[in-house]
Amino acid sequence: MKKIFKALSSLAVAVLLVSACNVEHPMPTYSPVNSCEVSFVQKTVVNQEILATAPTFDVLLSRNTSSEAATVAVKSTFTSGVVCPASVAFNAGESTAVLSLDITAMEVGKSCRGTVSLADSSSFNANIAVASASLTLAKAYTWVSLGEGEWFDQLALMVSADDYGIRKVEVLKADGFDRYRIMNPYNDAAI
Repeated sequence: MKKIFKALSSLAVAVLLVSACNVEHPMPTYSPVNSCEVSFVQKTVVNQEILATAPTFDVLLSRNTSSEAATVAVKSTFTSGVVCPASVAFNAGESTAVLSLDITAMEVGKSCRGTVSLADSSSFNANIAVASASLTLAKAYTWVSLGEGEWFDQLALMVSADDYGIRKVEVLKADGFDRYRIMNPYNDAAI
């Protein structure tokens, strides 16, 4: 009985494998439409936290051929805080280039959303390229230590004073802002 079951299972797997092959409608292989096709490496960048002191944010682009130098026009939908250059240049022999966005005017602690796109449709293949990248950027606060303080949670004290008692914590303040944070308010046993 086991031999019959093994034979039937092997036959079923073989039929499944043979039927999965698509030999009637083979798809053509990729062939470039333009001599230099450019694409963003990443389509979406979400909640990217940047140091408050950082002057730029880099977006990576790639291309299919690196034989010659090329310059590609770029456009942006950022309204304020982010300045996008009008073009990005690829050096001869290099297949990647960096688009550096100027973020010096971005406000610390606020999120900034926008897209950067390839401006000229002849510089990319619409079927395969990532022609625009959606970015959500935020400059992080710079935290300064104010020293040690005490912290407790009234509700947690009612539940279990042993695990959640008054704790010594480090208190941090955002440089230039009235925002505070405490570090490690719960002990390891309470988590």
